[in-house]
Amino acid sequence: MNKWITGELHTHTIASDGSFTFSSLLQQAKMENIDLLAITDHNVFHSIDDIEKLEQQYNIDIISGMEWTTFYGHLVILGMNKYLDWRTMSPNQIDQRLSKMKKQDVVLGIAHPFRVGGPLATGCHWEYDIQNWSNIDYIEVWSYLNPHTSAASKRAFEFWISKLDEGEFITAIYGRDWHRVEDMKGKVTGKNYILVNDSCYKTSTLSALRSGKVVVSIGPLIKFNLIDVNNIDIGQRWVTNKIMTTFKCSIENTSITSDMQLTLLSNKGVIFSAAAESYISSDLSIENINWVIAILKQNDDIVAFTNPIYISRGE
Repeated sequence: MNKWITGELHTHTIASDGSFTFSSLLQQAKMENIDLLAITDHNVFHSIDDIEKLEQQYNIDIISGMEWTTFYGHLVILGMNKYLDWRTMSPNQIDQRLSKMKKQDVVLGIAHPFRVGGPLATGCHWEYDIQNWSNIDYIEVWSYLNPHTSAASKRAFEFWISKLDEGEFITAIYGRDWHRVEDMKGKVTGKNYILVNDSCYKTSTLSALRSGKVVVSIGPLIKFNLIDVNNIDIGQRWVTNKIMTTFKCSIENTSITSDMQLTLLSNKGVIFSAAAESYISSDLSIENINWVIAILKQNDDIVAFTNPIYISRGE
């Protein structure tokens, strides 16, 4: 059976530049009702045995990962089982190195691509010129605190949309880049709602990151489907010759207010927009539509968005 869980996919401990011990990180995650956590210290790999001991001790699912930290960008690697060295890397080798990593069945994500870089924070801004985007599973479209209003997140969102328009299949996620317990006065964090199989959170999460079964949010959960014989879920690639369909969208984990707007965005721009309600269903033209996402806005700020449903034409 499938269910929605919350997952934080970018965290640090005292093994790199974080203030958390393993214990304090996992205790804080439990306090915040996070179902699954990825530990992604900078250029540090934690053994599978260590991860499994922590899972048993704290009763939380943990994905083994690393933030591959270079002078030209940071890459989060999830599901790894051995250390992957960055030191021989040069900018013109990025595609070859990514292809080599993918052979190890890891999930690769670009971290905070538009954060300030050098000289203030060398390497935090993504500078590699990727040619083969099929090697990238996801982009941290939102990152750090107040992601729904930050300029870096807005640039990353626009960049992700441009890649969808180019025909790439790339998942958008939120990465908190969690180093310590923050002073949260006047601040909010994002969430990843991940659609997983109830029997194995870790394996299902890695699969969801590859396919796009993730909703990014500061709270609300958008459940968005197109209707064929069965529901078409986010992350699916729907082959059809239809030019009309029906969509349904429910919004949970929030109180709907008059300043909220539900929008469907596609490669052809906005194809539906209306005042938000807890449940909306309507006919929808999908002629010449290659992808479509649902967005919830409040006072013009995006407060939640889905990953795409991809549409292609049958023979």
